Amino acid sequence: RDSQPLNLPGRIFIDTRYGNNVYVVDGNNYRVQKFFGNSLTSNGITVVGGNGYGSEPNQLKSPVDVYVDANENVYAADSSNHRIQMWPKAAPSGITVVDTEGTGEYENHVDYFH
Repeated sequence: RDSQPLNLPGRIFIDTRYGNNVYVVDGNNYRVQKFFGNSLTSNGITVVGGNGYGSEPNQLKSPVDVYVDANENVYAADSSNHRIQMWPKAAPSGITVVDTEGTGEYENHVDYFH
């Protein structure tokens, strides 16, 4: 799964705290890839998702954005699942930290993450 080429790459996050690592949303592979700042020509490693299209804690359905905090936890906005998943460093699956309960015009609903 790490060696698959990027398929519909999207948003990136550059983590200047830890060696300028680059995190790339890989939309059609349902994952986030990490590329090490000292070797951007090498293959990245999968740090979020990569387990196919889905709604399980170890899957993404439509990743659209990524953020990495000071503890190297990775947050992925998963648009079609209407959630934000937090993946602790080196964890095999994520934890839902925002769940909007679907689409709609209510304050706890989000139609699409940007």
